[in-house]
Amino acid sequence: STSETLISFISVLDSYGAEEWPLRTVAATSAAFFLGMRYTIGHRNKVDWDACIHAIITGVGAAICVYLNVFAAEHMTGVAEPMGSIGH
Repeated sequence: STSETLISFISVLDSYGAEEWPLRTVAATSAAFFLGMRYTIGHRNKVDWDACIHAIITGVGAAICVYLNVFAAEHMTGVAEPMGSIGH
């Protein structure tokens, strides 16, 4: 199922210990990555590539969170989507 596929993708991060990563390290690594991308790729073809890649990663991550919240919360936690705030 889609939920199992998404959870298996997320579990890859867990297998690398993502739950224990200091948020400052994640932020610094992300900043270095996107600054490096800005300085190496820049605005090729009139596209701000670091912003574009950041938007894609953020958008996909948010969509995964919403999907799992609506369709897999009860299976994952035993509790239905909190407060029933998102309808099917």
